[in-house]
Amino acid sequence: MLPSKNVCPSGAPDWGRWSYPLWWNLAGRVINALFLDDANRFRANLGLPPKRDQMREVFLGAPLDLIASSPQLFPRPADWPTGYQQCGFFDLPEDSKTDDIPQPLADFIAAGDAPVFISFGSLMPMDEATLKEHLAIFTAAMQLTGRRAIVQLPLHSLVEPMPSANIFYVRFISHRRVFPQCAMVVHHGGAGTTHTVARAGVPAIVIPHLADQFFWGAQVHGLGTGPKPIPLRKLNAKRLAAAINEVIASPMMLEQARNLAYAMHAENGVKQAVALIENLAVLVEPA
Repeated sequence: MLPSKNVCPSGAPDWGRWSYPLWWNLAGRVINALFLDDANRFRANLGLPPKRDQMREVFLGAPLDLIASSPQLFPRPADWPTGYQQCGFFDLPEDSKTDDIPQPLADFIAAGDAPVFISFGSLMPMDEATLKEHLAIFTAAMQLTGRRAIVQLPLHSLVEPMPSANIFYVRFISHRRVFPQCAMVVHHGGAGTTHTVARAGVPAIVIPHLADQFFWGAQVHGLGTGPKPIPLRKLNAKRLAAAINEVIASPMMLEQARNLAYAMHAENGVKQAVALIENLAVLVEPA
């Protein structure tokens, strides 16, 4: 959502740099239609004047806009304004109460080859029919590849999946503790999950659903840490199995993933963000 003449907006066809201003203009119009009226009503209630552009004046346009992404995953475009500061990923401090791996899951991980972790995060379907369709695809893909898997279910799902010796089902789990113990992660391409997988040093198979997930999927593929993304509308067991086998057959993807993780662990997004905020406070502090 950060306009640049060097970046194609997520989801738009990449016809070359000549097309990027066209797509950004269209994206701005769509975002204005979706959000600007509500934003201006909110501003009016606060006694503030209206804005004309949601993306550039509401989402962005402050003296400091923090971009909480790693430059290892996406280098800062040269034409971003100075107010756009890429500080790095915001990783939470570890908490033993929520980060510990339950013993049954630890036993499953230790019982064989490193499993495939599968999660669509908050976009995992809640309705029973669609969730069962997803689980059937995951199960069939594991059968085709002969791999074991950890599948994350929605927290409030009432669906009870069919038991399988090769699939372990979880609900809430610490991704940063489990991901490094997996062979790869199949996920939806959300920014947080993408960064967490990258920091774990394992390859990723991205199944983008919407918005910026297509962008992050393209970044993963371009960095060589995962195969070409599979859009959700094209997902089936054969495609997923083929992507899993592609990762297994490519030691280079694992090496690239480990190199990326090594570089990302040298970053401290929170510390950098605090420094940028404190610097801004000094600059605007009245005499």
